[in-house]
Amino acid sequence: MKKLLMSVSTLLLVLLLSISSFQLKSASAISLESNSTLSLENPSDLIEPFGYDDEIPYCKNGTYNSDDGESYVTLQTNTSSTDRSIQWGYFIKPSAYHLYKPKLTVSMSGTRINDQRINSPYPMRDESPNYLFHGSIKVYQIIGGSNSNNLKSGDILNLVYNGIATTSINGVTNNTYVGIECVVR
Repeated sequence: MKKLLMSVSTLLLVLLLSISSFQLKSASAISLESNSTLSLENPSDLIEPFGYDDEIPYCKNGTYNSDDGESYVTLQTNTSSTDRSIQWGYFIKPSAYHLYKPKLTVSMSGTRINDQRINSPYPMRDESPNYLFHGSIKVYQIIGGSNSNNLKSGDILNLVYNGIATTSINGVTNNTYVGIECVVR
């Protein structure tokens, strides 16, 4: 949406400047940014397809940290075929092991695809903080639905990873959270 507004605003500005200078030449390559051009000869370049805003990044291989610095998730994406999948690993950082000993419970309840809650892609699991919690998403089921759905290009994922200590320390039960929102390529 922002690209569309910026493109329309730029187009109007270019037309205004062209008319005001009485030079009705074609502005075939007016630079907007260092890596993009605007072409009045091909107005379809100015229009992006309807859909979700560009603010949501594509799912990509990488590491996603929790805000508290105690945990992180690594993602690996498979988008090279029609069989899309996301593999992930959830980790407690070694510097936070002492907060989650002897065990923690990890779950992915609250995960959504296209703003619909899905059955958890990872059942609750109790393990020591140095365990590699891992899994993948390829097929999912919307809560209350009866059909299985394959992950596809354009799906918006809201992945929620929760780690909660199974015992409290000085009356405090520690928890850590990583949330990732991304669009499947």
